[in-house]
Amino acid sequence: MSGVAFDYVFMSTHLNVENLNETVGEFMQRRVNFLVSALGTINTSLEATSETIDVDVQMQPYRLENIADKIDTAIKAKNGEIWSQERAITFVGNVDSVMDEIKQIKEEQAEKQQEEISKQEQLSKFSSTNKGE
Repeated sequence: MSGVAFDYVFMSTHLNVENLNETVGEFMQRRVNFLVSALGTINTSLEATSETIDVDVQMQPYRLENIADKIDTAIKAKNGEIWSQERAITFVGNVDSVMDEIKQIKEEQAEKQQEEISKQEQLSKFSSTNKGE
């Protein structure tokens, strides 16, 4: 089942989660606020922090994602020059730091390019050695 078909099949379920978020979300927010307050009371070194911290509770409906589809979409958009490399990596979403990932990709590409140059140099030396014989 494609991602779009999956979204259509489970659209009513996701809408129900949004509706439940109004009532259950309030309960969860009160529960989190209580736990933060209790933590500050139990551990006095965290009391000041527990009074100023703001925790926001958000319910997100669970969704299965096909990572291969996301990667294909990102590659097509980047190769079609619709997206930048940064946007494509962000879309796939499996990295902690996009800029670190781009740096790593560039380093690996430079390393691969250097290996190709070394191979070409070795081939040319080998070819010139064989021609002399």
